[in-house]
Amino acid sequence: MSKDFLKGVITPMFTPCNEDDSLDETGIRAYVDFLKDKKVIKAIFPRCGVGKMYAFSFEEIKTITEIVIDQAGGELAVIPGTAGVYDQNPEHKPSSQAYTEQTIELSNYARERGAEGVVLVVPSALKPKSEEKVEETIFNYYREVSANCNLPIIIYQPPGLEKEYSITPELLKELIKLKNIAGMKYSTTNLESFGRIAEVVRDKDFNLIAGAETVFLSALSLGAVGVIGGGCNFCPEVLNSIYENFKAGKIKEAQIAQDRDNRLLSMCEGIDSALFTFIYAKRLGYEVKPYSRRGDKSIPEDRYKEIEEALEKAIAPYRQ
Repeated sequence: MSKDFLKGVITPMFTPCNEDDSLDETGIRAYVDFLKDKKVIKAIFPRCGVGKMYAFSFEEIKTITEIVIDQAGGELAVIPGTAGVYDQNPEHKPSSQAYTEQTIELSNYARERGAEGVVLVVPSALKPKSEEKVEETIFNYYREVSANCNLPIIIYQPPGLEKEYSITPELLKELIKLKNIAGMKYSTTNLESFGRIAEVVRDKDFNLIAGAETVFLSALSLGAVGVIGGGCNFCPEVLNSIYENFKAGKIKEAQIAQDRDNRLLSMCEGIDSALFTFIYAKRLGYEVKPYSRRGDKSIPEDRYKEIEEALEKAIAPYRQ
């Protein structure tokens, strides 16, 4: 199930909102245009971690999915996050049946509207049933969704996931036997752990995606085929250079791009990257308001200008 849209730069899309935290349809559409105009992005992943995936209702997830797919217009693949609703509060964990049914409904909704695949976060929302091991809970969830949605499924192991819910090499060996499991976004800077996962899927029809862009080049050498990271929103040109140069065997050039990306991300520490990117897109003429749900409302102007200047310098060599 090798898919070209899972190779290269995949953007985990920030979610434009209004000041009152409601969804901003105009802003979402304008932001999709901003990403399309970058010309180096293979797919966009709405309702992702940096897009505040735990902050939206069932109906809002459908709305985000529909707007993004419609605005992408087939120019970019769309792989929305379609796991059931969960607010990350352990006291609010849904029933396994309700969560799984929501996932299936949202996944099929995305398929009907033209999504090329769906991303399903590891179901830490689910409590194991009596005498059931956590890995059985995880496997049964993906098996049920896979059997009821005929669309490529990308497993998403986010950073900070409870250790007992982590995808082990042994569990992945079983998951890749399911008919619609097409890939995995593995968010870790631990290259030893990444390597163990990569070993399981090496030479398999499977797309392993780096979820930590700071080690993208190293992940490529271990078997990754793409990257999903926050910087894919504002400097996808740099990340695409890492990918293209690695494929061409130009490791020195790929390392230069990796260093540029890492310096830029370091400068962004302590600020809301979504807010920065919305302001940047607005200054370029895209009608995006400077708000994301539960996000910061302002960035000091001098700090913004410093990062914008660094961004422009970083992407200048890669503009098409």
